[in-house]
Amino acid sequence: MILSKRLQAIANQVPSCKTMADIGTDHGILPIYLCLNHRINQAYACDIAPKSLNKAIEKIKKYHLEKQITPLLGDGMKMLPQSVESIVIAGMGGHLMTKILNESPHFHPHLILQANTHMEMVRMWLMENQYVIVDESIVFEKKQYYEIIHAKKTNESIFYDDFALKYGPILMQKKDPIWLQKYHQLLITYTNIDRQLQQSQKKDVKLLQKIEEIKKIVQD
Repeated sequence: MILSKRLQAIANQVPSCKTMADIGTDHGILPIYLCLNHRINQAYACDIAPKSLNKAIEKIKKYHLEKQITPLLGDGMKMLPQSVESIVIAGMGGHLMTKILNESPHFHPHLILQANTHMEMVRMWLMENQYVIVDESIVFEKKQYYEIIHAKKTNESIFYDDFALKYGPILMQKKDPIWLQKYHQLLITYTNIDRQLQQSQKKDVKLLQKIEEIKKIVQD
């Protein structure tokens, strides 16, 4: 089974474990892949939409994984047992993701998160709920950048400054070429906007702050 760049990057962040759950399961592709590659023993394929879950069930049967993957129809993580070790939530906005996390009755040891928007909000939730970010990765697919977080539950206070929350504590350390590409492109866009404003004798203080901020993170 060949995954998209985004799904492969998510799969790479899932630690080998006994049980995982995929929230909003995308036809069950991720848990099927992890089972086929012997990365997990058991999985829950969860979705709120019956149509999507039925497609996942068909795929699970196709690969004869009915004994390993349990389909669950329901909202978020509410129906999961506390014993699930790793949770994957991907392909949605940060607002919805943090809502799902807040409504979960349990804290699970590992969270693998890929939000399409508001990653800063997701990192803030992790910090406030004592999850340490142990790894981050980024991929570029279909003209879109996707950041993936692997966070682990601790019993200690976690602190990330504004830069780490916005740009990713591990991504800032790694200086991944794709991450650098993302912010170099953004820097060019913002600089061009600033140049146009200057020609009109206008000034955007917030824009200038963003330019200086990005220069700092890519050059440090």
